[in-house]
Amino acid sequence: MAESTGHTDNFAGINAFVTTAQAGSFTAAAERLGVTKSAVGKAVSIICRAARMRWRSSTAPNQN
Repeated sequence: MAESTGHTDNFAGINAFVTTAQAGSFTAAAERLGVTKSAVGKAVSIICRAARMRWRSSTAPNQN
């Protein structure tokens, strides 16, 4: 899931993003995907940066 310009890596990053949202944590997503928590975090970070958005954890304090 390393940063790359290939379409396959983009899909892997999107898959990591969606899996993390569904699983509720990077750890659970990593277990489902069979990769490290670090790899999931990096993939989510790359997707968020490309979309110019921030990942907001459901466990983070409310930022009103």
